[in-house]
Amino acid sequence: IVTGDLDTLITEIESEGDLLYSRLKKQLFSEEKDLLEIIKWKEIYDCFESIINDTERVVDIIDGMIIKNT
Repeated sequence: IVTGDLDTLITEIESEGDLLYSRLKKQLFSEEKDLLEIIKWKEIYDCFESIINDTERVVDIIDGMIIKNT
């Protein structure tokens, strides 16, 4: 995969992840009645969102290193 293609792919995945994260949190808070379930799933969703965002940042760093060293 060429660097630009990887950047585009990661950006698309991150955007899809953001949409999914928002939809799932909205669904969680509007449908779930058990407070412990809300807390548990919110934490899980937050972790996934953080992982996706961190992955995008890593790709940006790697892309910058590649550009700098070419």
